[in-house]
Amino acid sequence: MEFSIGDSVEVIDENLGGIVCAINDTKITFCCDDGFEYTYLANQLIRYDNEGNASHQTDSKFNFKTDDYAIGEIRPQFSISFKGKKPIFDLHLEELAPSHHFHLKHDALCFQLNFVREVIEKAKKSRRRRMVFIHGMGTGTLREALRKMLAEEHPNIEFFDGSYESFGQGATEIIIHGLGSLGCN
Repeated sequence: MEFSIGDSVEVIDENLGGIVCAINDTKITFCCDDGFEYTYLANQLIRYDNEGNASHQTDSKFNFKTDDYAIGEIRPQFSISFKGKKPIFDLHLEELAPSHHFHLKHDALCFQLNFVREVIEKAKKSRRRRMVFIHGMGTGTLREALRKMLAEEHPNIEFFDGSYESFGQGATEIIIHGLGSLGCN
């Protein structure tokens, strides 16, 4: 994805955006409404075209197009592995879908929540009780949506802030109750 001076951009997971005023290799500088200039890597920004469609691209691990999944479905399939006592899953878009172009922030949020649903279902099947989801600090939109989804859809899941030492305020740890006692963590 190419950036041009004058493009509208927003920072992923932060409530910060503006108009591109300088480009230096992979670093993009934009002028914000607050009068300051901010510089980010290109893969940390979402670019908006004249119609308001958003695009984001980084080095590709997964290649799929917008039509490859419906927002309500749990797709695409990821290789989910539960390593360690408390597996850690990063929900940042650059980790989950580095080359995907989301037209709306809502679509990206639905994608992230569907990934969490898939992880939880696989955790239940493999009887894994504890895990951590990294959502970052940003504006708190993903954190709040994640916790609301957990509370509404999973009454048997307890959730709380992840380790402050490890993640700051940017993670939610969950414990799935009711899996029985087979010595699972």
